[in-house]
Amino acid sequence: MEATHFIADKFARTKNMLEAMALGKLIVNHLWLESCGQAKCFIDEKNYILRDMKREKEIGFNMPVSLARARQKPVLKGKRVYITPHIKPDKEVIASLVAAVHGQVVDESEVCDDINDYSLDDLLILSCEDDYAICHRFLKRGIAVYSSELVLNGIVIQKLELERGAHAPYKIFVLQQSNTD
Repeated sequence: MEATHFIADKFARTKNMLEAMALGKLIVNHLWLESCGQAKCFIDEKNYILRDMKREKEIGFNMPVSLARARQKPVLKGKRVYITPHIKPDKEVIASLVAAVHGQVVDESEVCDDINDYSLDDLLILSCEDDYAICHRFLKRGIAVYSSELVLNGIVIQKLELERGAHAPYKIFVLQQSNTD
Protein backbone atom coordinates (compact mmCIF):
# COMPACT_ATOMS: atom_id res chain seq x y z
CA MET A 1 0.00 0.00 0.00
CA GLU A 2 1.66 3.17 -1.17
CA ALA A 3 -0.93 5.61 0.17
CA THR A 4 0.04 7.83 3.06
CA HIS A 5 -3.48 8.03 4.50
CA PHE A 6 -6.53 5.78 4.71
CA ILE A 7 -9.92 7.49 4.88
CA ALA A 8 -12.86 5.86 6.64
CA ASP A 9 -15.81 6.91 8.77
CA LYS A 10 -16.03 3.74 10.82
CA PHE A 11 -13.81 0.84 11.76
CA ALA A 12 -14.20 -2.29 9.64
CA ARG A 13 -11.87 -5.28 9.43
CA THR A 14 -11.45 -5.08 5.67
CA LYS A 15 -8.22 -6.15 3.99
CA ASN A 16 -7.43 -2.53 3.10
CA MET A 17 -8.03 -1.17 6.59
CA LEU A 18 -6.07 -4.00 8.21
CA GLU A 19 -3.22 -3.41 5.78
CA ALA A 20 -3.25 0.32 6.57
CA MET A 21 -3.19 -0.46 10.30
CA ALA A 22 -0.44 -3.04 9.84
CA LEU A 23 1.71 -0.47 8.08
CA GLY A 24 0.93 2.27 10.62
CA LYS A 25 -0.63 4.48 7.96
CA LEU A 26 -2.65 7.43 9.18
CA ILE A 27 -6.30 6.38 9.29
CA VAL A 28 -8.40 9.52 9.25
CA ASN A 29 -12.07 10.37 8.88
CA HIS A 30 -13.53 12.22 5.88
CA LEU A 31 -13.46 15.54 7.76
CA TRP A 32 -9.68 15.61 7.36
CA LEU A 33 -10.07 15.51 3.58
CA GLU A 34 -12.69 18.27 3.67
CA SER A 35 -10.52 20.41 5.96
CA CYS A 36 -7.53 19.95 3.67
CA GLY A 37 -9.68 21.03 0.73
CA GLN A 38 -10.83 24.15 2.54
CA ALA A 39 -7.28 25.00 3.64
CA LYS A 40 -5.92 24.13 0.18
CA CYS A 41 -3.07 22.21 1.82
CA PHE A 42 -2.50 19.18 4.01
CA ILE A 43 -3.25 19.84 7.65
CA ASP A 44 -2.24 18.05 10.83
CA GLU A 45 -4.04 14.72 11.04
CA LYS A 46 -3.95 14.46 14.84
CA ASN A 47 -7.52 15.72 15.34
CA TYR A 48 -8.88 13.57 12.51
CA ILE A 49 -7.59 10.10 13.40
CA LEU A 50 -10.51 7.70 13.03
CA ARG A 51 -12.14 6.93 16.36
CA ASP A 52 -14.91 4.35 16.49
CA MET A 53 -15.36 4.19 20.24
CA LYS A 54 -17.97 1.43 20.12
CA ARG A 55 -15.75 -0.90 18.07
CA GLU A 56 -12.61 0.08 19.97
CA LYS A 57 -14.32 -0.87 23.24
CA GLU A 58 -15.75 -4.12 21.79
CA ILE A 59 -12.39 -5.27 20.44
CA GLY A 60 -10.19 -3.72 23.11
CA PHE A 61 -7.95 -1.39 21.17
CA ASN A 62 -7.17 2.30 20.77
CA MET A 63 -6.66 3.42 17.17
CA PRO A 64 -3.93 6.06 17.80
CA VAL A 65 -2.04 3.64 20.07
CA SER A 66 -2.32 0.78 17.56
CA LEU A 67 -1.05 2.96 14.71
CA ALA A 68 1.89 4.19 16.79
CA ARG A 69 2.81 0.62 17.81
CA ALA A 70 2.61 -0.53 14.19
CA ARG A 71 5.14 2.09 13.17
CA GLN A 72 7.48 1.27 16.08
CA LYS A 73 7.52 -2.53 16.02
CA PRO A 74 5.53 -4.53 13.48
CA VAL A 75 3.67 -7.43 15.11
CA LEU A 76 5.35 -10.25 13.15
CA LYS A 77 8.84 -8.80 12.79
CA GLY A 78 11.29 -11.67 13.07
CA LYS A 79 8.59 -14.33 12.70
CA ARG A 80 8.17 -16.92 9.97
CA VAL A 81 4.61 -17.91 9.16
CA TYR A 82 3.36 -21.06 7.48
CA ILE A 83 -0.18 -20.69 6.11
CA THR A 84 -2.13 -23.84 5.25
CA PRO A 85 -4.02 -23.95 1.92
CA HIS A 86 -7.67 -23.67 3.03
CA ILE A 87 -7.33 -20.87 5.57
CA LYS A 88 -10.06 -18.23 5.72
CA PRO A 89 -9.84 -15.49 4.57
CA ASP A 90 -7.94 -16.99 1.68
CA LYS A 91 -4.22 -17.65 1.73
CA GLU A 92 -3.33 -14.67 -0.49
CA VAL A 93 -5.11 -12.21 1.81
CA ILE A 94 -3.47 -13.65 4.93
CA ALA A 95 -0.06 -13.74 3.22
CA SER A 96 -0.43 -10.09 2.22
CA LEU A 97 -1.31 -9.09 5.78
CA VAL A 98 1.53 -11.19 7.23
CA ALA A 99 3.96 -9.39 4.91
CA ALA A 100 2.51 -6.01 5.92
CA VAL A 101 3.41 -6.71 9.56
CA HIS A 102 6.91 -7.82 8.53
CA GLY A 103 6.31 -11.55 8.86
CA GLN A 104 8.02 -13.91 6.42
CA VAL A 105 5.67 -16.36 4.73
CA VAL A 106 7.34 -19.76 4.38
CA ASP A 107 6.30 -22.78 2.38
CA GLU A 108 5.62 -26.30 3.60
CA SER A 109 9.04 -27.66 2.64
CA GLU A 110 10.81 -25.05 4.78
CA VAL A 111 8.59 -25.90 7.75
CA CYS A 112 9.13 -29.64 7.36
CA ASP A 113 12.90 -29.11 7.30
CA ASP A 114 12.65 -27.01 10.47
CA ILE A 115 10.60 -29.61 12.32
CA ASN A 116 13.56 -31.94 12.03
CA ASP A 117 16.00 -29.23 13.11
CA TYR A 118 13.83 -28.07 16.05
CA SER A 119 14.45 -24.39 15.22
CA LEU A 120 10.84 -23.39 15.74
CA ASP A 121 10.93 -20.42 18.14
CA ASP A 122 10.22 -17.95 15.37
CA LEU A 123 7.58 -20.05 13.55
CA LEU A 124 3.81 -19.55 13.59
CA ILE A 125 1.43 -21.94 11.89
CA LEU A 126 -1.89 -20.50 10.71
CA SER A 127 -4.56 -22.95 9.69
CA CYS A 128 -8.22 -23.92 9.81
CA GLU A 129 -10.33 -26.96 10.69
CA ASP A 130 -10.31 -28.12 7.04
CA ASP A 131 -6.52 -28.56 7.16
CA TYR A 132 -6.30 -30.83 10.20
CA ALA A 133 -4.58 -33.56 8.17
CA ILE A 134 -1.79 -31.12 7.28
CA CYS A 135 -1.44 -29.96 10.89
CA HIS A 136 -1.39 -33.41 12.46
CA ARG A 137 2.41 -33.74 12.18
CA PHE A 138 2.90 -30.37 13.91
CA LEU A 139 0.51 -31.27 16.69
CA LYS A 140 2.33 -34.57 17.28
CA ARG A 141 5.45 -32.54 18.04
CA GLY A 142 3.59 -30.20 20.38
CA ILE A 143 3.66 -27.28 17.95
CA ALA A 144 0.70 -24.91 18.38
CA VAL A 145 -1.52 -24.21 15.40
CA TYR A 146 -3.51 -20.97 15.29
CA SER A 147 -6.48 -19.64 13.37
CA SER A 148 -6.10 -16.59 11.13
CA GLU A 149 -7.77 -14.58 13.90
CA LEU A 150 -4.41 -14.51 15.69
CA VAL A 151 -3.02 -12.25 12.96
CA LEU A 152 -6.24 -10.38 12.12
CA ASN A 153 -6.82 -9.43 15.75
CA GLY A 154 -3.09 -8.95 16.28
CA ILE A 155 -3.02 -6.26 13.60
CA VAL A 156 -5.89 -4.40 15.26
CA ILE A 157 -4.58 -4.53 18.83
CA GLN A 158 -0.91 -4.63 17.72
CA LYS A 159 -0.13 -7.62 19.90
CA LEU A 160 -0.08 -11.37 19.31
CA GLU A 161 -2.21 -13.13 21.89
CA LEU A 162 -0.48 -16.50 21.73
CA GLU A 163 -1.54 -17.25 25.29
CA ARG A 164 -3.95 -15.45 27.55
CA GLY A 165 -4.24 -16.83 31.05
CA ALA A 166 -4.83 -20.57 31.05
CA HIS A 167 -5.97 -20.71 27.44
CA ALA A 168 -4.98 -19.48 24.02
CA PRO A 169 -8.01 -17.99 22.28
CA TYR A 170 -6.71 -18.47 18.76
CA LYS A 171 -5.29 -21.99 19.06
CA ILE A 172 -7.13 -24.59 17.03
CA PHE A 173 -7.10 -28.36 17.39
CA VAL A 174 -6.55 -28.04 21.15
CA LEU A 175 -8.70 -31.08 21.96
CA GLN A 176 -7.23 -33.12 19.13
CA GLN A 177 -3.70 -32.20 20.23
CA SER A 178 -4.06 -34.20 23.43
CA ASN A 179 -5.20 -37.23 21.40
CA THR A 180 -2.41 -37.28 18.79
CA ASP A 181 -0.07 -39.68 20.59
